[in-house]
Amino acid sequence: MKKINVKTIVITCMVVLIASTGAFAHDHSERQKQLSADLKAQKETINRNLDNLNQQQEKVKAMGKQCRETHSAAEHKNYKQANADLKRYKSDLKESHAKLMKTHKAHINDHKHMIRDERKTLERTQRNLDRYKAKGAVATLTEAEKVMNSRAEMRDLFSRLERARLDRDKDTWVINKEYNDNKAKLSLSLSTTDRSANAQSMAK
Repeated sequence: MKKINVKTIVITCMVVLIASTGAFAHDHSERQKQLSADLKAQKETINRNLDNLNQQQEKVKAMGKQCRETHSAAEHKNYKQANADLKRYKSDLKESHAKLMKTHKAHINDHKHMIRDERKTLERTQRNLDRYKAKGAVATLTEAEKVMNSRAEMRDLFSRLERARLDRDKDTWVINKEYNDNKAKLSLSLSTTDRSANAQSMAK
């Protein structure tokens, strides 16, 4: 029976763990890129919806005034059609909003997953640091630096999560304001910049 080399097994496990961590980080990065691209595309669609809505509201307002002044049956018919088109634009906006909120939810959930993964890394590194400290090992300094880096990464991830939530809330506020602005007083649009992706650079 072959003798099992414990040292070889430990090293192999460490290599597998490091490779797995790298793969998870890559997966998160790719998902974030895709979700950011989806958010941008959907916001651009909503901005077109908002433009159509604002233009149609102006048209309805002008046609309503003309209809009241002329009392024309033809003008009244056109006014009714314009109102029907306005309802359709509002329906399109409502549908686009629902789709956007689903993407926002996926975006936020992915940030939460990243935080959970980083927390596990931090806890594992902290245990290693405590173990090395107890032994008085030279590796204590290296592990202490890893702990500091992991804590910094956690702060950055929490900042990204909050910005993702803020982005969702701002989008909802703009859409609701425009949806309920029947007099076309406003002309708001959504920002297509991923604020959560820029959290680290903005914090510096």
